[in-house]
Amino acid sequence: GLIPVLLYAKLGRAPLAWFYPIKPLPFKVQAVSRYLAALGHLLGSSLPVPRFLDLQDPGRMASWLAGHLRCGKSICVTAFASSAVRIAAAAQEKGIPLKGVCFITLGEPFTDAKRRIVEATGARALVRYAFTEAGIIGFGCGTPQVSDDLHLFSDAHGLIQRSRAVGNSGLTVDAFLFTSLLPSAPKVLLNVESGDYGIVERRDCGCGLAALGLRDHISEIRSFEKLSGEGMTFVQTDLLRVVEEVLPARFGGTSADYQVLEEEGQDGILR
Repeated sequence: GLIPVLLYAKLGRAPLAWFYPIKPLPFKVQAVSRYLAALGHLLGSSLPVPRFLDLQDPGRMASWLAGHLRCGKSICVTAFASSAVRIAAAAQEKGIPLKGVCFITLGEPFTDAKRRIVEATGARALVRYAFTEAGIIGFGCGTPQVSDDLHLFSDAHGLIQRSRAVGNSGLTVDAFLFTSLLPSAPKVLLNVESGDYGIVERRDCGCGLAALGLRDHISEIRSFEKLSGEGMTFVQTDLLRVVEEVLPARFGGTSADYQVLEEEGQDGILR
């Protein structure tokens, strides 16, 4: 949560609140957030400190949003895609309309099922695509053709694809390779594979980002080396260790007796 708080403050839009799903909050996070809040206060920018919000009780967040919407405010909520779905589903169950809310979703694929649940409440969703070494790669299109249709920030990143095999499955994917040579980039990258693949195309969609010259679109973004759900990422090497060593040692059998399945339920939550 720390990076978005600083980003929005830099843009002159310090967040109203920062909700955190872990309890107790690590001391380091508490200390840093309170230090930044105090520093922000001295510099005339009110920065929030993290507050606990149980993911098992998303109705509280829906009610909090409803209270601010009644004041006539539009609200932007940055959250993992499944967390946004949880909030929207709870709002629908409580009969709370979320018109005026825009979810910026990140951290996992934003699918048609997720979009249907979010938009059923009157809310909107914009997809953000990023990875740590490169920063933000792209943002959702204003006139999307698919749920995760986004504009590549081609002013900052170069993107090519290469066909590569996925393990011993016999499957191949068109993997993303990113390059960034700007002095302002988090890291200098030269054809660095992000572990993701998808569809890359160039078209004029007519939205505001296209008007700025960002004509390259990325969509149907998926990972071939990790599973990510609601902020928890399992990389391939960790999964192999669990399947090949931990489970057979604890429950018997061999690695051939176990498999890992990632699926999205009808409620839009990735498990």
